Amino acid sequence: PFAGLLAGAGLAAAAARLPAEWSPTALETLARCPFRALLSTALGLADEGAGELDLDPRDAGSLLHAALERFVAGRVARGAWPPLDGEADRAEARAAAGEVLARFEADGRVGDPAAWAARREELLHQLDRIVASEARFADGLAPIGVEVAFGGAAPRPPLELAGVLVRGRIDRIDAAPGRVRVIDYKSGRATGAAAELLDGERYGVDLFQPPLYMLAALRERPGAAVEAELRTLADGERIGSKPWDAAAGRAALGARLAGMVGAARGGRFPILAGECSFCALGAVCRSEGRRAGGEDAGPPGDEAAA
Repeated sequence: PFAGLLAGAGLAAAAARLPAEWSPTALETLARCPFRALLSTALGLADEGAGELDLDPRDAGSLLHAALERFVAGRVARGAWPPLDGEADRAEARAAAGEVLARFEADGRVGDPAAWAARREELLHQLDRIVASEARFADGLAPIGVEVAFGGAAPRPPLELAGVLVRGRIDRIDAAPGRVRVIDYKSGRATGAAAELLDGERYGVDLFQPPLYMLAALRERPGAAVEAELRTLADGERIGSKPWDAAAGRAALGARLAGMVGAARGGRFPILAGECSFCALGAVCRSEGRRAGGEDAGPPGDEAAA
C-alpha cells in the first residue's frame, strides 16, 4: 500500500477518484511520477503554498490573462488586429485591465495594501510591454479564439485519444489560411527553462499540453499546419515551436495516454524519483522518506519488494 500498487478496496476507491476527463497538467504529473499523481489526483492531497504578503503570483497571472482576454477580444471584434503600439492602444489595454483590477481589489486579492499601488503600476507596465510585443511580432496571423475551453461544461467537447478524454483551456488560438498557432501565456520571462516547455522531443513523454492543445486547435481549422508558442508576460517575449506533424503525433500520443491511464486504472502508481526537489508531497512519499534517512530508495518499483 506504500509503493503505489493498489488492489481490492484501495484500487476501487482510488479509481473512483480518477478524472473522467484529464487535464494536460494531471497527465504530465502521471507521466513524471505516477505515485505523485496517486497522492494529488486520486487522494486529493495538494500543496496549498505558504501565505504571501505580496500579490500571489498565480493571481498576478490570472489578472493579466483576464485583461488580455478583454483587450484581444475587443480588438478582434472590430477588426483592429494587430495593435500598432500607439498611446491609444496602450490606453485601451489599460482600460480593459481596469475592471479586472477593481474586482481583485474588491475581493481582497492584492496582497499587502501598502505594496499594492506599486505592484498595480508594475502590472500595467507589463501590459504595455505585451501590447508592444503584439505589434512587433505581428506576422499575418490573427486571433480566432481567446480562453478556448473544451471538455467539462464547455460548449466544445473533450478531446479524445485512444479512449482517453482530455479537457483544457487554450489561452489563445491565432490563424491564417493554412496555418494555426496555439499561444500559451506564461507569467515569467523568456528563459531556457521556458523554452524547454516546447521541446518537441518530449511531446508525449512528459510534455502533453502543447501537443494536446495543438490537436484541439486543429478542430477549429482542420488540415492546417499547426505550431505552438509561448508568450512570456513578464517581458513580452515569445518562444516558438518547431512545426509539428499532427497526424503522426496523434497516434503516438494516443498510445502513450492509453498506456498511462490504463496503468492508473489498474492500480499501478510506481514511484519515479527524479524531480523530487520540486515535489511538495515528500512527507508522505516512501522513497523520499528513505532518502531522508540516508537509505538508497532503489529503482522505481523496488519499493514493492521491500
